Amino acid sequence: MNQKRMTPDEREMICFLEGVVRAFSTYEGRLKNLCRRVNGVAKITRMSKTISGLLEEIAQTVPNDQLFKIVQQMRMTDVHVGLKKPTGKPEDYWVMSYSDAATLADYATRTECIACDGKKHNCPLRDVLKDLPVMGITNYYVACWQEEE
Repeated sequence: MNQKRMTPDEREMICFLEGVVRAFSTYEGRLKNLCRRVNGVAKITRMSKTISGLLEEIAQTVPNDQLFKIVQQMRMTDVHVGLKKPTGKPEDYWVMSYSDAATLADYATRTECIACDGKKHNCPLRDVLKDLPVMGITNYYVACWQEEE
């Protein structure tokens, strides 16, 4: 077959097809159970084999060095299918009221700072407090920040 380098868009699509193949493989039993409702087990099996075959045929048209890189990339890729969180935010997203954030910032800045080594730009506590949406937070003062005031 004629080998031709893939464009970034084509690489993305080959990764998409690989994700579909993985999804078919991962959920094969459950998909077949669902498709039994409409006598569609043969169709879902055929679809899976067709997409796998198509992916293999496409892979034969890609130069070996590029295919090797794509395979390495796909080994580090994980595909998840599921419902989004109700808030649509990632798991590490935190919601806090402004008054609670202000109380936390006030307490943290009036207590001895144990988060840094006292150097001017090496305080993770200050970085966190500056990112909080509390008015006047840049004016808060901790002993290790004295140099800047």
